[in-house]
Amino acid sequence: FKLPNSVYTTLNFTEADFAFDDKVIVSSIFRDVLIWSIVDSKPLAMLHAPVGIITKLIVDRERKGLIGYIGHSREIHLWNLNGAFTDGTVIDALTESISKICVAEDAPRAIAVCSNSDEMGVVDLDTGFLTDLYTHEGHVINCAISSCGSFAIVAIKAKKNQILQI
Repeated sequence: FKLPNSVYTTLNFTEADFAFDDKVIVSSIFRDVLIWSIVDSKPLAMLHAPVGIITKLIVDRERKGLIGYIGHSREIHLWNLNGAFTDGTVIDALTESISKICVAEDAPRAIAVCSNSDEMGVVDLDTGFLTDLYTHEGHVINCAISSCGSFAIVAIKAKKNQILQI
């Protein structure tokens, strides 16, 4: 298939993971998220994101949520897997396309890093809002968040690491 102003791309599943104590499989193909029951071998739901290929899905096992983003997009999408399977809500947009999202294990917080950018966004997973936006002395190339969600470390092209209390 071919997206507007793009080249032809092979259509493949781009992500897959387990959810609900390994009772369902969550997978993405193109802009759709498919949820399958392992027990019944039947589809449960299909969620949608705007036009584009879902690049990354992260299952938040603690809060039964799903975080996704589309390559070359500035938007983060959240779905609540606990009941009403509805289309993802765009929670906020960063200034560049998202290259990586890290989720805290013990807190409803995630950080998002943009491609070719000096910024890192902090997202509250309970409300879905971007709560902070940090800029750095160079382009952020990697990041990690502590399990408590209070600290993040970033690697920037200038070869410096910064530890931030968020």
